[in-house]
This record gives sequence, structure tokens and C-alpha cells, in this order.
Amino acid sequence: MVNKHFTMFCAFCTVPKSKISLVVFFLLSDIIMGEANHTERMESTMTYNVKTEGMGCPRCMAKVTKAMEALGAEVKRMELNDFTVAYEGAPEAIRSAIEALGFRFISAEAE
Repeated sequence: MVNKHFTMFCAFCTVPKSKISLVVFFLLSDIIMGEANHTERMESTMTYNVKTEGMGCPRCMAKVTKAMEALGAEVKRMELNDFTVAYEGAPEAIRSAIEALGFRFISAEAE
């Protein structure tokens, strides 16, 4: 039986949803405008192994997954502070998305 009065979340998950939605909206606006002004496009999809700090629970992982999907990245694997995505854009966009959500970006290494 699940205790409905006790749910364990990390400290980040206490941020109001409205603030997170606003951050994601502005992040995506900047990325979309940046891509519209960017003349070079990568011809093929790259796979990146991304390392972060601060994703302390499944709810955090869901937020990052949603942000990656909003970028057009396909999440291949998701674990706490470590995930793999297939993405056609530059890894700087992945970094921006992670940092906009309040997590610390460590690296994005191409496979």
C-alpha cells in the first residue's frame, strides 16, 4: 500500500510548474530563433552521451526528457544524471536546455 502523504522528491522538484514552463518556453523560443538564423545544418543525426548533475528523481528525468523531445531530440536512454539522445542540432542546444531547467551540464560526448 502506498502512503499518499509521503512522496520523496529531490529539491529541484519543489520549483513551481509555472516557472518551469516559462523557462522551457523562453529556451525553446531562443533555440528556434537561433536555428532559423543559422545557415549551417548538420546533415546527419548525432548520438550524444550527456552527463549532468541535479537530476535526483524520476520526475527530474521526465522534465529533461520532455525538454529534449521539444528540441527534436530522440531520447535513447535515461538514467539519473546520465542519458543518451539522438539529435541533429549542435550539442550547445542540449546544454542550454539542461541549464534552463536548473541542472548542471557536465558534458555531451558524441558516440
